Amino acid sequence: MCIVAGSDPAQLAFATPAEIPTIDLHGYHSAGCGTGEALEKAAAQLRSACESIGFHYITGHGVSDAEIAAGFAAADHYHGLPLAEKLAHQMDVTEYPSGTGYLPLSNWKLPKPEKPNLVEAFVVKREH
Repeated sequence: MCIVAGSDPAQLAFATPAEIPTIDLHGYHSAGCGTGEALEKAAAQLRSACESIGFHYITGHGVSDAEIAAGFAAADHYHGLPLAEKLAHQMDVTEYPSGTGYLPLSNWKLPKPEKPNLVEAFVVKREH
């Protein structure tokens, strides 16, 4: 379980790979991605993972290995850019929809946590 024990990253407790839940969406996709038992099962597993560990693995999602590799390559490229270039895409400062964009290291979004994030991110979400 990931527990924040202080602001020093060396004092953080991290979940082992075996402790991080795996949610298999194969049944949900096989059922046509509609409402019903498969959706309820996946939702319950996701809720539990988010409330207990905060991270999870997803399998049975239908995304190809090539698409996953391309996503990791794009993330590696983006996060390797100079900070000034990434700040040009800063969340809620640029033309992107609210809550979308670059979130620098030691920053946060609402609700404000006790301590800032220990990671940087580029957040993408679908428009409503």
